[in-house]
Amino acid sequence: MNVLPIVPRLPEAHLLLIGEVITTWALLEHELRLTVFLLLDLDNKRGRLAVRSARAKETVELISDLMHQSKVQSKTTRLDELAKVLDELENRRNTLAHNIWLQDQDGVLHIQSLSGVWPQRDGKRLKRRVLPAGIPVSEQNLTDLVNAIQGSIKAVSRLRHEVKSLLESAASPSPDPSA
Repeated sequence: MNVLPIVPRLPEAHLLLIGEVITTWALLEHELRLTVFLLLDLDNKRGRLAVRSARAKETVELISDLMHQSKVQSKTTRLDELAKVLDELENRRNTLAHNIWLQDQDGVLHIQSLSGVWPQRDGKRLKRRVLPAGIPVSEQNLTDLVNAIQGSIKAVSRLRHEVKSLLESAASPSPDPSA
């Protein structure tokens, strides 16, 4: 078993990109909350008090339920697909934020993964918590994650603007056909 040494301080480029992942994710969560507040007809102050933080996938499911209750349907966003994408991105973000970093003899940085199981050997499954895995993470991996989160922010923002328009259309009186 090859045990990689823990890296107490990451290179500056990794630190900057991890910071960008974390702050960009916070913007995505904010955009999701604004969409929930809109559907609940709450201003930001009341919304922050009334709506607790949840995983992104759960928040998209809440948005879907609220849209159903409001009798509005997105023509541009598949909410089930959005939930799946955000769940995967959130897992990647959390892996960066909550695990230790290792470095191999070639200088490649890895994140220690403690979740999941190894493929079955000798009829047994071995948990990664028992035998951790090292997942290599390059600057390009981090840049790709930032870009994916930024793309998701744009998708959620488009959804919020579409929902706002749909809610406004539903609230405005229909023109009198007899006039």
